[in-house]
Amino acid sequence: MTTLFLVAMLALGFGVASADEVRRERVRFPAGTTGTTVSGNIKGYDSVEYQVGATAGQEMTASLRVDNPVAYFNVFGPGDVPGKSTALFIGSSEGDDFRRSLDESGDYTIQVFIMRAGARRGETASYALRIGITGASPAVADPTSDYADGLAGGPDFWELAGLAAGDTLNLRSGPSTHAAVLARLPTGTVLRNRGCRMAGGQRWCEVERTGDETRGWVAGRYLREAGAAAYAAQAETGDALVPGTAFNATGSLPCASTAGEPMGECPFGVIRRGGGTATVTITLPDGRTRSIEFENGNAVSADVSAADGEKHLGASREADLNLIRIGEERYEVPDVVVSGD
Repeated sequence: MTTLFLVAMLALGFGVASADEVRRERVRFPAGTTGTTVSGNIKGYDSVEYQVGATAGQEMTASLRVDNPVAYFNVFGPGDVPGKSTALFIGSSEGDDFRRSLDESGDYTIQVFIMRAGARRGETASYALRIGITGASPAVADPTSDYADGLAGGPDFWELAGLAAGDTLNLRSGPSTHAAVLARLPTGTVLRNRGCRMAGGQRWCEVERTGDETRGWVAGRYLREAGAAAYAAQAETGDALVPGTAFNATGSLPCASTAGEPMGECPFGVIRRGGGTATVTITLPDGRTRSIEFENGNAVSADVSAADGEKHLGASREADLNLIRIGEERYEVPDVVVSGD
């Protein structure tokens, strides 16, 4: 890219984001068009994730133009999360142009980022990303019909997926963003399907939680099919849910977010699925959240993204404590938090 391009980007108000930031944006095409161009700047480990809604059978295109060849883009399918899932398209090996006929409906994520070597050097890049969706969309179901309940061919159970790291999904009293929030549900929550319908231009599904059998409505784009075994396993933990939450237990545990910082206390919530399988979500003093996955009582992964840079999960045990490090972050998670007994 030329100096003129850089000046143009700055003139349009696209400043450089703060370090280690993941910015997420919903892409909407102008009325009557099949595409749009988004532009911006990234630096170091910063990244931008653009969400684009599409339906099976349509064709998606994406083309990236940059002023620094260390910048690339990846494309992720519905429910897949950058840093945790395999990309449909990897720009560093497949180039700057993407074109594919889509076999799944939902939100696709296009992640723009700087390769690790350049990120370590603090390099910057200005970019212009052209996104297009062509092809007819399937007809929308009648707003009064239930088309995803067990009798109409939909799954009996859903699992929440596709949320940004640390985010929760609102369980509402009705199929509307204006309805009262009954609870906030994290990724991995398994729910019984009570039927879906179109309302306000999007699909809403009525669901039922395990434990207290609370019923409410959630946005359908964050649901994927789950089996009865997953629902039963979640229920068989024997844990009631903390009122107003999707967690089996809440409390605080020792934590520190930077090197040399004394251990303090951080709020947590845990979803237990039985057999030592659980998700512990911890809220740091600066408001960020960190979710740690446990299997058979052991920490196996965390929601580390490209913006976290070189952070890796390390875990050891001391008596009944799980001592966990994620970069400079430190956590002490007692076994009882994971197992409940």
